[in-house]
Amino acid sequence: MGFIEAFNVKIDFSAVGDGLADDTNAIQNALNAVSTNGRGTVFFPSGIYKISSPLRVPPKCTLLGLSGCFTQDGNRDVTLQGTRIVLASPTCNIIEPLDTINFYDSVIIQGLILDGNRGTQKDPPYYSGIYMPDYSSTQKRSGMVVRDVMIMNVKGYGFYAGINQCEFLLDHVVSLNNSVHGFYFNSAQDISLNYVWGGSNLSNGFYFSSCAGIKSHNCDAWGNSIGVNLESSSNCVFHRLQTDLNQLYGVYVLTADNASFIGSIFANNRRYSPGSYTNVLLNTNNPNGYGPFGVKFIGCQFGHYSNTATTKSAIEDNSSIPRANIVSGCSFNQQEFVGGTISNILGKYIFEGCSAGNYGEIPFAIDYSWTSNDYTLTARHKNIGVDTTTGNKTIYLPSINSLLAGKEYLIIKASQLNTVVIQADAPINGSGNTFNFTGGPWVAKRFIHGGNSWLAI
Repeated sequence: MGFIEAFNVKIDFSAVGDGLADDTNAIQNALNAVSTNGRGTVFFPSGIYKISSPLRVPPKCTLLGLSGCFTQDGNRDVTLQGTRIVLASPTCNIIEPLDTINFYDSVIIQGLILDGNRGTQKDPPYYSGIYMPDYSSTQKRSGMVVRDVMIMNVKGYGFYAGINQCEFLLDHVVSLNNSVHGFYFNSAQDISLNYVWGGSNLSNGFYFSSCAGIKSHNCDAWGNSIGVNLESSSNCVFHRLQTDLNQLYGVYVLTADNASFIGSIFANNRRYSPGSYTNVLLNTNNPNGYGPFGVKFIGCQFGHYSNTATTKSAIEDNSSIPRANIVSGCSFNQQEFVGGTISNILGKYIFEGCSAGNYGEIPFAIDYSWTSNDYTLTARHKNIGVDTTTGNKTIYLPSINSLLAGKEYLIIKASQLNTVVIQADAPINGSGNTFNFTGGPWVAKRFIHGGNSWLAI
């Protein structure tokens, strides 16, 4: 094994870095020197390096520039100072592996701006800023690190991770204004994303297809068609994700399971149709119709800037058979779930400790209610007190098919006078659909959803 060396593309290989000269051969010669040596660093002084074919990176190589990542102001503009690699025309990948067996083993890419120079071009064929090819045999666990890198203006994908590319880290990486996805992960596992942002891409900011074990921290998706697309993936955790200003949805969960969104913000995501918005959409392509399950929203915030939208869905589930997903400790800034899928959400989901915000909407979980009239319970209710002083009162249970088995109501008769009549659309205690209870004061009965009937105890 050779010595660990650092090669300067300007001093050692005569790259120009003026944005005019073609520096492809000089940079590739530096990368080949690392390959011959067995490992090493290729250093890029400040400059604009024009290339006309892909840079093929060997294993155990560090590409080091001086961009220092990027800066961001209130309008999300970014500086292009430092080290910038620009394609002469958008007809190839910018970075791809030299070794088709070891790929990016122990590769570090740091402090670079990768510019695909697509202009307004957006049609196939598609290329990538950083390209990780499909690995056809077993999972490829490269340990690659991409840090302080901006990828922009690629006719295709900013970052492309093909089948079975696993165990790598993206840290302080931005992918902007690409014609397809900012980041595309296909059947990837055990990937860590830290402060990774996808913005103004024509399709998805992040697209996860058949992935598992994604660990995301402080990521942001804005101005895309869809912020985060999570398809047929499992066991993914998004901590402090933010999605805003995406044209269709902030997050789209399709036939995925066991995804957790913790301390995340979903705001100002809207459909193309005026007067409506959906921050998070769940759906399924399962032939049996079963929707995503094990999806958890914990301590998240949902909101929108306009209180005039006619259809406001913080979370929308269009699955034929929605599952018992969990919403806990979340806040909703406006009236939500006003639409055709309200029964999918309020009838199937488990809400705990949530609040609905600034426009007088009732809480999502109604721990205790009181009535002196006939009353219709909803999936939100848990306990209700009934005053029968002035006469018999009828309490209507929701349709049994709109609720999950195990749903329970506690109904309390507060007065000794008269009767509480419970009316259902399914048998109660195996007989009729009506149940009367008298006595009191403060007599209580529990009504438990038993699948096809109610149990009163």
